[in-house]
Amino acid sequence: MISLKTKKKPKKKKRSIGTLPPRKHKRRYVRLNVLPDDLWLKASHGQTIFEALQKSDLNLESDCGGMGRCGKCKVHVLSSLGPPSKEDVDLLSHQEIRQGVRLACRTPMHKDVLIQIGTVDPEQEYYQILKAGERPLIYFDPLIRKRLVTLPPEGLEQGLSHLDRIKLVLGPDHQNITGSLNCLQNLPTTLKKTGEHGTAVLHNTTLMAWQRKDEFEQAYGPDGAWVRLFQAYPGFRGTTLLRDTDNPRRYLTIDLWDTGAQRRRMLTHAKAPYSDLDATLADLTESEDEIGNFTIPAIATSRRQSTSRRKAGGVNRTSRRTKG
Repeated sequence: MISLKTKKKPKKKKRSIGTLPPRKHKRRYVRLNVLPDDLWLKASHGQTIFEALQKSDLNLESDCGGMGRCGKCKVHVLSSLGPPSKEDVDLLSHQEIRQGVRLACRTPMHKDVLIQIGTVDPEQEYYQILKAGERPLIYFDPLIRKRLVTLPPEGLEQGLSHLDRIKLVLGPDHQNITGSLNCLQNLPTTLKKTGEHGTAVLHNTTLMAWQRKDEFEQAYGPDGAWVRLFQAYPGFRGTTLLRDTDNPRRYLTIDLWDTGAQRRRMLTHAKAPYSDLDATLADLTESEDEIGNFTIPAIATSRRQSTSRRKAGGVNRTSRRTKG
């Protein structure tokens, strides 16, 4: 009789509660980066800097052969440091220790180390880039918020005050706002001057002022902040701002560039100021949709255009913005 048996897998021993997990293997090697030659050396874990440099062509001065008695094998450690050894305290000055100077023969390496040998310039500074660690979340909470508001005709909300009409348009999140005394006193006049279409300036739950609507059109118009930023880069031909006749809170911006490559180059070089300006003007827009990139065919021009203003085949970046 022949029977087929399957060998049982040995059960994995469970670790009892309260016992420590098995220790992980330590790194066998570390890397030593030596400036100013930018030399990279591979060393055993726990080996001293002096021992690692002996395997290279670098000549580090020492009279005691790495015994920690002459105090001549000084190196400037630029990476994170542990406490100085007894020999460091005895043979180095207090200022040297504060500057990161250590004796190479008394400094073991348990992780990657960056050092500089030779004369150290006291005015030269080094910065270490943090590649790992906890990055806290940052929330922006500006003191002043601005919302562009268009009030409906007054006849539709008979019996409501000017402040209540503004609260109704701002939505349910702003039903508890109040108005400053100066704002409430001037609100009827400013609403009339602006045609009931302007900017509500809010501080927490208080309406501080009612401003003219021109701020959005000034920022995104032909002479606005975006145009002033783009004008510093070659290939930019201007911006056209169009307002929707059916919805006065919706705008269309058209940025004209000679080529798409020039616009992409601008986005790369002006990444920081572009992001800063976008954050500064964020409260002026409720939403933004990029429609796409378009070219102007030569046959589509029905009138003659000056080559100093526009060129056939240029690239239009068109985006639609809705005012906040």
